[in-house]
Amino acid sequence: MIETKRLQSIVRTMRVILLVSALLGTNSGGQEVSAAGHTKGRTGSSPVVEETARLIGVKPLLDRLDSLPPRDRGAVAGTMSLEALSLREQISEDVLSVALEVFGVVADIDNERAQITEVRDYLDARSAHSMAINHVANVVIGTGLGMAGTAMQFSNATAFPGDGVGVAAGTASTLLSLIGMRRSRGRVPGVITPGPAYSMLATFLGRPATPGYPEIVWRWLNTAPSSGPAAATWREQLVQVWTASGRIQPGNTPKTRRNVELLTASLAEPHRWSARLLANRAAMLADVRARVVLMERNLGALMLALKAQ
Repeated sequence: MIETKRLQSIVRTMRVILLVSALLGTNSGGQEVSAAGHTKGRTGSSPVVEETARLIGVKPLLDRLDSLPPRDRGAVAGTMSLEALSLREQISEDVLSVALEVFGVVADIDNERAQITEVRDYLDARSAHSMAINHVANVVIGTGLGMAGTAMQFSNATAFPGDGVGVAAGTASTLLSLIGMRRSRGRVPGVITPGPAYSMLATFLGRPATPGYPEIVWRWLNTAPSSGPAAATWREQLVQVWTASGRIQPGNTPKTRRNVELLTASLAEPHRWSARLLANRAAMLADVRARVVLMERNLGALMLALKAQ
């Protein structure tokens, strides 16, 4: 309850800051007044600003604000009409709402990466513990039996049994080494965290996820970059990179399905993990996070354009 009230207070504060910025930042930059006294609007806006405004649904509001007379927008006398003020407040609230959803996605990704780190630390600790035990066992069993077998070679009566002891020592050392290697990967109990029980990679790889990504963020991930190839969306580009780097395998083989299953499995449940798979999963989440953060940059560019309006 306290955290909810604190979040609501932060939201209200941010709204006030954005509104004050809109009031004080009129004609602060990006505005040009023609000889006839008319202010140019967003004719110089970047494609990123136009694309972001269209995506989050504020493009009509920006066009309406742009169509107002310069005096109403505060570009001439420095005062703003109620309509312009209302449009700015509505645009700012819509941008803030989307920004909070983006922040939530980034937080969920960071939380899952923290869970992966916890599982990897568990595997590393278990592997180190197993290696220490195997090292001691190798010294006691392997070396001890080896010395006993060698000592038995001094007598013809015990030479043949000594060979058997030597073989047993070598076999025991090999088995202990194999057990140590096996213990470096295996079934790990689920981590106990307050984070989501779903994977942020599930939707990317065609697996069911609830609740998954907010609709506006997922829509942005399925749009093509304004400066990139029109045929490849952000999501498609990521899948292509993961396939080329070997993190996911093409096709629909049992091995591919098992790999996707582990990449999207809940870390709150016990599974058989390997260090390599966990490293791939963490790297893929970092790729997704980097693309989502780009949406924050675009929202910032939109707010700067609004300030210059």
